[in-house]
Amino acid sequence: MKKLIAMAIVLCMVIGMIPMIAMAADTKTIYFDNSLKNWSKVNVYYWGGTSTVNWPGVAMTKIDNTTWSYEVPGDATKIIFNNGSAQTSDLDIPTDGKNMCNGESWTVRGS
Repeated sequence: MKKLIAMAIVLCMVIGMIPMIAMAADTKTIYFDNSLKNWSKVNVYYWGGTSTVNWPGVAMTKIDNTTWSYEVPGDATKIIFNNGSAQTSDLDIPTDGKNMCNGESWTVRGS
């Protein structure tokens, strides 16, 4: 009987994790090329779908001298890059595979 209860608890835990696994997979890595702005820090503010963060957004991660990255939720549709005071315009998050923005236009990172 104890084994049956233990198995039921484990099964409930596994089933409960399925939505979290699905949410984790539903993200998109966005890159910001800071060459034009030369900001000392870069935040990303995004919204759309069920995903919104408070202004000025969340800090992006610096991955090299000019490139910053962040995983945005897959249902986010709009984005603003900023340094806490200066900012880009409202930008649409591309759905065509482009993932690197310089503040004005989008490209595919590495191209």
